[in-house]
Amino acid sequence: MIADPWTPAIHLPAFFGVELLYPHYVLRGTFTGDYRLLLNEFNRLHEDPAVCQAVNRLGVTHFVQVPDGPYFDGSTRSAPRPGLYGVDTSKGFTLLARSGDLTVWRVDACRDGADPRS
Repeated sequence: MIADPWTPAIHLPAFFGVELLYPHYVLRGTFTGDYRLLLNEFNRLHEDPAVCQAVNRLGVTHFVQVPDGPYFDGSTRSAPRPGLYGVDTSKGFTLLARSGDLTVWRVDACRDGADPRS
């Protein structure tokens, strides 16, 4: 499950036993390779095949979407993690749950044989 760790999504493992790709915000500076690619580019999965390849290598099956909001330094949450915001979920995603501003989607765009552009 991919989610911004600076949002209420960080509590999902405690309540539902799910595994987050980014389990804690303190670790954000240590991500490399596919982890960093998705932090910066997940919102391009419909355009960039490398994003779906990273999704598949890391076993990402779900996406937790929250609206952008203020960050502690006065910027926005999306500033250090732009790939987790502005994701087009109108195609290639299946809505599973919604509570307030938090939405859980199944990522279908990157499944075997799926065309992420459709």
